[in-house]
Amino acid sequence: SFDEAERTLAAASGLAGDDELVARLTTVRRRNLFRGLRREAEATAVAEQALARLRARTAVDEVRAGEAEVLAISGLPQQAFTVVATIDATTPRLRVLAAIPRAIALAMTGQTSEAIALSEQAFEEHLALGEDLGIAAPGTHLVNQQFAMSQAGRLDEADAKGRQWFEVAARSRIPLGVMWIGLHLARCAVLRGQPRSALEWARRVRSAIDTSGLEGLRPATDAAAAMAHGVLGDAESSARCADQVDDATTGFGYLAPELPLARAWALIAAGQYDPARRLLVEAAESAEQLAHLPAAAWLLHDAARIGAADVAGRIESIASRCDSELVAARAAHAAALSAVDTWQLAAAGERFAKIGARLLAAEAFAAAADASRRDREQRRAAALDQRAGELVAQCEGAITASLAGAGTVVPLTEREREIAVLAAAGQSSRAIAEGLFLSVRTIDNHLGRVYDKLGVSNRAELASVLDRTRGDR
Repeated sequence: SFDEAERTLAAASGLAGDDELVARLTTVRRRNLFRGLRREAEATAVAEQALARLRARTAVDEVRAGEAEVLAISGLPQQAFTVVATIDATTPRLRVLAAIPRAIALAMTGQTSEAIALSEQAFEEHLALGEDLGIAAPGTHLVNQQFAMSQAGRLDEADAKGRQWFEVAARSRIPLGVMWIGLHLARCAVLRGQPRSALEWARRVRSAIDTSGLEGLRPATDAAAAMAHGVLGDAESSARCADQVDDATTGFGYLAPELPLARAWALIAAGQYDPARRLLVEAAESAEQLAHLPAAAWLLHDAARIGAADVAGRIESIASRCDSELVAARAAHAAALSAVDTWQLAAAGERFAKIGARLLAAEAFAAAADASRRDREQRRAAALDQRAGELVAQCEGAITASLAGAGTVVPLTEREREIAVLAAAGQSSRAIAEGLFLSVRTIDNHLGRVYDKLGVSNRAELASVLDRTRGDR
């Protein structure tokens, strides 16, 4: 009840006299204004007024910890680090307060091991504080840990722990926990290649947002849904969610660099690969400038998945500044795609499979199979196709251009795969031609070659073959 809380806190702030009480009221009031009501200017003014009154060092540091939290959630990790460094965190309370922004900033910048360890320690120290007033709930550290684990590539662990924490929040009727944990479960499901699960988590989060009014999480929730619809090939639903992301003004900055993925996947689902590639590459540059390294790698890697050239080196550079296994696997996959190397692609597939990124693993193995067929290594190609199919069967009906034609005796070209996916999804030749800036005749010629290679004669049969080769029964 953010509005009611603000009225009560504003009245209490005028009555507070000692520094400790002023600091604690300021911490809670700024968090409510910033996180709950998204009134950032007022949140800043409240803190500035408090700092002008405070004399005690611990009270000043508490308010400064809140400043660092605002900076971190606003997506400014370097500025958050600078403020945290000024805090004398020798008391358990200040260590807990300072750990919140520091863990978020560490995860954003790809220092995931430290972020996870810090969140775990802060959670234990927070519980030891008991019923301390004027501080976020202990579950805040679990949310930060979940975010850091997904950034690190510990996807199965992030999913399993997130589900446990979500059920606790749901049973205890803690809407903030439901929304924050549910959002990261949706993001994690996208990363794991489980689009239908992502849509279900997004639905549950949206329902909680509608009830509570915590609008700051809506854009990221809609972005996860847009990506999920895009991976399922539902261009219309993906575009609708992307429109909501584009129209939003209340999101939290720490997830903002990921938001362009929504529009990119809407474009990909519609077969508009060139604008999607441009969008992803440009967005990655902005993310990297803000030091959001795992987000930048995600954007560039998705561009590589749809044929962007000259991005492998950039992802490798980002990986050298992170400790994230997910970022490292993205770099290896992009390099293997550039080299069209069977063994590198298969190795990338194994790395993705090990961390739970099943759709990415399936794509890597499918590309390795295609490379093997080009080398006339049919037995090896069959084994790689089987591995890809096993993984795709766990991906809840996901369909991407990289998987179209997997398992065929004669490999499809990249353009043929793009057109086959769109045709199988029900798009007419004219619609495909307009999306790819080609003539209808060119599309029909490509489709003719696809039909010959796959042994089919129409779109219905094409969709059936692609379903079988994806392992989607």
